[in-house]
Amino acid sequence: GATTKAAAIFGYEAGAAMVVGQAPSRRVGFFAGRDTPAAFNEIGWQLFDASIRWASMPRALLVVGSAELSAADAKLSTRLSNLGLAVVTKVAANAKSADATDKAIVVISESVRSDDVGSRFTNVKVPVMVLEPSLFDDMHFTKSIWSKDYGDVAAQTDLVMTGNTPLTGAVQAGQIKVTSKPEKFVWAANLPASAIKAATIVGHAERVSIFGYEKGATMVDLLAPERRVGFFAGRDAAGDDAAEVGVAVWGEAPPGMD
Repeated sequence: GATTKAAAIFGYEAGAAMVVGQAPSRRVGFFAGRDTPAAFNEIGWQLFDASIRWASMPRALLVVGSAELSAADAKLSTRLSNLGLAVVTKVAANAKSADATDKAIVVISESVRSDDVGSRFTNVKVPVMVLEPSLFDDMHFTKSIWSKDYGDVAAQTDLVMTGNTPLTGAVQAGQIKVTSKPEKFVWAANLPASAIKAATIVGHAERVSIFGYEKGATMVDLLAPERRVGFFAGRDAAGDDAAEVGVAVWGEAPPGMD
């Protein structure tokens, strides 16, 4: 009779225990023998395509404050998924530098406690987007004085776009609405000259709310190990029903995936 113990299509997630050691990345075993692909029907090719998509899908690490996702963190996760990323969520208190291995990008939500993250992702050779301003100094984006080098501001709906940058895509220069109701926005100041300054807080051109560093760019006492981004969305801003431009600043893919 038929056996249910012999797997014809199977896979391992990155880090999963295999017979010997752990999977370095996703691994798939597929049923097709030497000549089988020549005889595939449409279903056979659909299975092949699905396995290829699963094995090759880039993954994002989303670092959050709690295993029970806030509305904002849930929207961040959904947005990353919509960009074609398999999202791995990690609570900041349990996060390790090694969690960034094999990821296309790390996104650190403003829901985290900065002390739970510290410098764990400072030197990872993976693109990192940071929404928590108290990590901007740990990441060497800026210096370390709150309200001088980084901070936040309540009850904002608009940003001032600096012009055409790789971080804002087709969003036009000038003041533009990015959330549909007032929210907390975060910012950094006194950035090194190598920083890409994409948007600022309304009325405070020195407070940069979207910025980035290319790989190898000079940050504060560190060359960027990979692309780095600071992003304006405070704790609840992503949970807001974002205005169209709030979606547009994410672009077609996360930083480092173009």
